[in-house]
Amino acid sequence: MTTTMPTKAMAIPIPDPPEAIPKKAIPIPAPGGIPNLPMKPLRRERGRPAEPRLLFSPLAWLKLQYLCHAGPTEVAAFGLSTAYDPLHLEDVLVVKQRASAVSVAFDDGAVADLFDRMIDDGVEPARFGRIWLHTHPGSSVEPTGTDEATFARAFGACDWAVMAILGRTGRVSARLAFSAGPGGHSDIEAAVDWFSWPRDVERLAEEFPTGSAPTPSSNANRSTAKPRTRIPRAENPMTSSDGSRRDSRQRELIPPARLAKAHAVVIGVGAIGRQVALQLAAVGVPRLSLCDPDTVSVENLAPQGFWESDLGRPKVEAVLDLARRQFPALKATAVADRFRTAFVREWPRDREVAVFCCVDSIRTRKSLWEAVRASAAFFADGRMAAEVIRVLASGEPGSDSGYPKSLFGAAEAYSGSCTAKSTIYAASIAAGLMVGQWARWLRNQPVTADQTLNLLASELTVGEDAVALRPAGREFAFT
Repeated sequence: MTTTMPTKAMAIPIPDPPEAIPKKAIPIPAPGGIPNLPMKPLRRERGRPAEPRLLFSPLAWLKLQYLCHAGPTEVAAFGLSTAYDPLHLEDVLVVKQRASAVSVAFDDGAVADLFDRMIDDGVEPARFGRIWLHTHPGSSVEPTGTDEATFARAFGACDWAVMAILGRTGRVSARLAFSAGPGGHSDIEAAVDWFSWPRDVERLAEEFPTGSAPTPSSNANRSTAKPRTRIPRAENPMTSSDGSRRDSRQRELIPPARLAKAHAVVIGVGAIGRQVALQLAAVGVPRLSLCDPDTVSVENLAPQGFWESDLGRPKVEAVLDLARRQFPALKATAVADRFRTAFVREWPRDREVAVFCCVDSIRTRKSLWEAVRASAAFFADGRMAAEVIRVLASGEPGSDSGYPKSLFGAAEAYSGSCTAKSTIYAASIAAGLMVGQWARWLRNQPVTADQTLNLLASELTVGEDAVALRPAGREFAFT
């Protein structure tokens, strides 16, 4: 007996999360009594090498459990990993397939459509095309001969890949295969990151508004589900159900036609960059890319606005979560790494790319400017020291000869990091000035190339007048 799977990833309504989750490594009961994987601490002991493991978000884990128990056949899916950890699954992607009790085969056209759609959304194949998940309709999680052949044929050419099997008892077997050097494979453990449950609940609330839910098939002998339906929500005074009134008060300032073609890239999401990203999301930029290698530390809470629950997380992940809450339709990617020139080649050519430079080093600014000026349509650089803010902008980076003059040697700049003294209110103003210049550019108005705001002295200087803030013959800049 064979059945046909739906073409979209499935989602299921999730009950309220447990009130408290112990932090030691003990089994945690799943909602509805479904057997579950243990949750182990996410931080390893200092000095010990990290061992690879497959980590499920609660949402991904429960989706896979649903597929396992939906019918008497095997079900297969791709695992979608986070941008900062290739073995941390944030979702399960299901495509059309033919399934039986002993085998499963993806539809080639459905797989091609998935790859096209994900790449168009800015998601790299390594995030969604390396982890093969499937279920067994029994208790065994050992790979069958068919499983081994399918994995070798479909994933053998990859530099690395994972095969994971979930059985009806909740056990998981996972194997990491790699082709580097002589190649090889290794069994790895699996766990569920139940500490991220609150964020998954928020995602579900956005995907399934009040009164809507996926409707499982009434036929228990089929491994398919009926298309989910949404019950219309009552009109919200802030926005209509399709979001058409969301930007009604900004349309004369930010042209919707230009906004729809925009792709914003924020490099550095600390004090200024975090505020820039959140303002862009609130404005409704359709595509957003974030890049920063740092994690949130306690010193970042007051001056940068991060939450205590963000401590230890990559900054790009924490900012992206909040940006998506502000604008659920946002298509975004996050790279928890230093900016690399290779990233520019991945930018869409059919978009107007706006780069927001929010780094704290003149050397980094130089490298960044040289890497992006030929591809960016707009460029803005935000700098801050205590209560003095400087914003530089260019509406034609490819031919701009003025901005490079601000990229002098570190010996000519103030000593000390620009983050040594900072406040969130100064960072928010700097971000507003940067986004404001971008809005002028969207309206085809000339941008202000150089402006400096001294909050302490209540002075705003623009263009050539900015030299008034240069101390003792030194340019005003930050290292």
